[in-house]
Amino acid sequence: MLRALVKATYLVWPPANDPVHEDAYSPDIADKATSKRSYFLNALTALGSEQALASLDALAVDPDLRRHRDTFLYQRDKLVRTSVRRDLLPASEAITFLNSFSKTPTSIEEFRALIKRHLVALLEKLHHFDDDEGFLFRSGRGKEDDIRNWLSGRMREIGAQHYEVIREQEVAVENRPDLRIHSRNAELGLISVEIKMAEEPHWTGDILIDKIQTQLADQYMFENGSHTGFYLLANGANPRVKVIHPKTGVVLRKAFAKRIAGKAVNFLGLIEQANSKALAVTATLSGNKVVEVISVDLSER
Repeated sequence: MLRALVKATYLVWPPANDPVHEDAYSPDIADKATSKRSYFLNALTALGSEQALASLDALAVDPDLRRHRDTFLYQRDKLVRTSVRRDLLPASEAITFLNSFSKTPTSIEEFRALIKRHLVALLEKLHHFDDDEGFLFRSGRGKEDDIRNWLSGRMREIGAQHYEVIREQEVAVENRPDLRIHSRNAELGLISVEIKMAEEPHWTGDILIDKIQTQLADQYMFENGSHTGFYLLANGANPRVKVIHPKTGVVLRKAFAKRIAGKAVNFLGLIEQANSKALAVTATLSGNKVVEVISVDLSER
């Protein structure tokens, strides 16, 4: 129907007949005819369908309209460009999307997801940020205190409206996690974050795995309001493969290596074992309590 109307208006009132106004005017029949012709053509293009595209193609090759071919080809290109654009999100989907980043948690599950999301995002920033704040760790000079202090400072910057972060040295009590994160809503409890620089020689592979049970589960998870324990394993200086000086043959950086139950593992192998341990420990906990591993390998960019 629109195709026929477009053709009819172009034949009855072609653009050459359009009036030209240089000052204020009152629309007459000629102006209305011009407006209606444009309306029908734009309405056809706005459909964005295959039928509309075929109609514009047909108008472009119609011998009765050959003088207007470029106009129809332009509208055809406009239709194609518009059709490939992503549709705007409906309001309900936009709200859901934004809430996943900024919504104030109203349940323990939402609070847990928010803290994990913040931790993972900050560790990704530490690893890949242009200012290369991870260089301290790759150089072998970064310690657990450094990553704890860096994380606590950044989390206070981005999440102060949702939670309070307390570092281990800020409480005069032993056997506290590196970071304790208290929700601003007391009903949502608190989350413990224990940080281990896995390449440190005093941490054997077996000890790193056992700490998931003996430290997170047996100590921190039994305090009032505690429902989640994040076990952060970081590798700072030891890459997957040792780095050797090409001329002297001197080992510049040792490869990451630990032993678990007598078996040698690299950092990825350690994470696999830690994840398995965390799942097994969580299965023994009650009351919606969870122990989960978060890892970051800062040794390579």
